[in-house]
Amino acid sequence: MTDGSSVVFTDIPGRDLDLEQSILSSAGVEARVMEEARPLAEQVAEARGIVTLFGQVPADAIGAAPHLLTVARYGVGVDNIDVACASRRDVVVTNVPSYCENEVAEHVIALLFASARKVCVLDRDVRAGNWRLDPARPIYPIAGRTLGLVGFGRTARAVCQKAHALSLRVLVHSPRTSAESIEELGAERVDDLATLLGASHFVSLHTSLTPQTEGLIGREQLALMRHDAFLVNASRGGVVDAYALADALRAESIAGAALDVFDPETPPADHPLRGLENVIITPHVAYYSEESMLRLRRRTAQNVVAVLTGRMPGSVVNPAVLESHRWRGRLVENGNGERCDDVAGSSAGTGEVRAAAPDSAHS
Repeated sequence: MTDGSSVVFTDIPGRDLDLEQSILSSAGVEARVMEEARPLAEQVAEARGIVTLFGQVPADAIGAAPHLLTVARYGVGVDNIDVACASRRDVVVTNVPSYCENEVAEHVIALLFASARKVCVLDRDVRAGNWRLDPARPIYPIAGRTLGLVGFGRTARAVCQKAHALSLRVLVHSPRTSAESIEELGAERVDDLATLLGASHFVSLHTSLTPQTEGLIGREQLALMRHDAFLVNASRGGVVDAYALADALRAESIAGAALDVFDPETPPADHPLRGLENVIITPHVAYYSEESMLRLRRRTAQNVVAVLTGRMPGSVVNPAVLESHRWRGRLVENGNGERCDDVAGSSAGTGEVRAAAPDSAHS
């Protein structure tokens, strides 16, 4: 790695970059946060890596970085990165798919409880000077009701396990997941999304945002839900048609919604869901705990160091680039066959590391 190389951070989850810098220094690079007043494309000329939390990494920024080797995401979803452009330029995109599933699952259960028990409705009423039950009616028990999970990845599985402790029946709609793996966790596979929506008292969304899932829950789907059902979304805001949801909530065709994600974020002051009493809103914080942030920050920085020093990162979003002329055979696993995030506290120089020296020009 040449002197003066840098990794540019669009935004960060912590108060500083001390942890990240302590890891990146092993690769001889400097961590720096971009200046908000200037476009990212103007700040990456010498960058070997770009790291992002919620900031956009568009094609012009990737194209403006002739030495760029990797773009790393703090988190799971990569819809804020132009992955297609990165792939065309043989830039390795990494993410951290496993760091906060328990935190998100806990948040989903918290939103479920707050919705069912009308906690926020009652809190607002008491703060307004009242002491009464009426604004919260009707309230139904959680035990014995049905929770529908749309998607069945790590977080949904954690929700499923917690739901059983609450005596909830769990239905799952996840076309790519076998019935056997769903039944192993005591849930029931439902092939048809419409069937799940009509049978569930709580519907929790656990799908990534893709062209196929954008607007997955729209007017037609909301019309299939029970009048006493609650929609919970801690996945991606774009999975739900916000205007259709607002209309359904105003008409009370469903009981309520609890949302940790929006599209866009931050939602504007006049967003149709902001003024509704039967909506609970949290500001995209389901992933957060002190412990999950340490895991996320460490694993993200380790992914960057792995690529820069010739090791296989923990998770590659665009694995086809590894077969390109630029990368073929240049990223290796360590001597134990482990990837960079399989060893706690690992850094460059641990195990058998072969330095990567791919050409900075894109082939």
